[in-house]
Formats: sequence, C-alpha cells, structure tokens
Amino acid sequence: MADSRGAAWEEPVNRGFTASRVAIGVNHSAQSWNDFKIFLAGALASLAGTAILAAAVEAARTHTHDWETLLAAARRPKERAPDQIE
Repeated sequence: MADSRGAAWEEPVNRGFTASRVAIGVNHSAQSWNDFKIFLAGALASLAGTAILAAAVEAARTHTHDWETLLAAARRPKERAPDQIE
C-alpha cells in the first residue's frame, strides 16, 4: 500500500529461526581518526627506530676510536722504570 504519506508492505516471516539483517554504515569520522592514530603510531615507531640506529652508529664509532687508542698503546714499547734497567 502506498500513498502520499509513505509506503507499507507485509513480508511473511517463518516461525522459528529467522535470519537477522543489520544495516551497516561507514562512520567516516571514526575511520579518519583511526587512520590518523595509525599514522601517528608509525611516525613514532620510525622516529624511535632512527634514534636506536643513530645510537648504535655513535656507539660503534666511539668504541672503534677506543679500540684504536688501546691498540696503539699496546704496540708502543713499554717504558721501564730506572730501577728496572739492567
């Protein structure tokens, strides 16, 4: 039945189990906010990774310099105290 105020109809429904239907929509605001949070998490993770990498490079550079100093000291002939000279 339809008129200027709207439309109405009847659908037969079986007794017992009836499959339900859910109207699904997209909440664009929530989706946009979730996308931003994912982007922010990725940016922070990449910043942390960069900081860790920079620290590793700096540690390797510093320790390499220390090893060179230690090796140079080990290669120098040892000086003896005057009382140990034969």
